[in-house]
Amino acid sequence: MSITAALIGAAGIVAPLVDKVPADKNVKAGWLGAVVFVGLALAVVFLAFSLVKHLRRAEKNLAPKDEDDAEKKVEESTADPADHRSHG
Repeated sequence: MSITAALIGAAGIVAPLVDKVPADKNVKAGWLGAVVFVGLALAVVFLAFSLVKHLRRAEKNLAPKDEDDAEKKVEESTADPADHRSHG
């Protein structure tokens, strides 16, 4: 007996045991579903505002405050690493 035939046979046994789909008039979302949906929507809005706030703060921290700071950063990044080693 092949695996496919076994699966089809098992499906024939299990299918009658599965609950039937209820009628549309018997199904309603209820208040709990509405509360969960609104809560998730509020969480998404809060996370979006927080993300924007953190991205602005990160961008501000990356930008140099004045030209002297910008020149120092360029000099530090292009300096020879051997200059920083101790010659002892």
